[in-house]
Amino acid sequence: MRHCVSKVKLNRKQGNRKALIMNLSRSLLLHGKICSTKAKIAACRPFSEKMITLMRKGDLASIRKLISVFRDKDYVKNVSEKISAMYQDRDGGYTRTIKVGFRKGDGAPISIIELV
Repeated sequence: MRHCVSKVKLNRKQGNRKALIMNLSRSLLLHGKICSTKAKIAACRPFSEKMITLMRKGDLASIRKLISVFRDKDYVKNVSEKISAMYQDRDGGYTRTIKVGFRKGDGAPISIIELV
């Protein structure tokens, strides 16, 4: 049973939260590395891993799912070619999280997530 198991809410409404996670994941897949707060990275990581798995599959249904999520055919085509070549032999664990320190202004914990 899933008692008391909920998603990370990040003090945002559902639409804003989905957009934030999608944009973080998009930046990660494009640049290979992003720096953000620990909570945002923790929310972004499972989504990014699922998208990388879909890119590795490369079948028509997976590509259509990626296009519906990222809403850009050119982005999906370019990134999926690069990612599928990188992780051809890897079954999971595509990302690594590194703790950096604390943000100067408000003391929020900062982390880096990068592609392995």
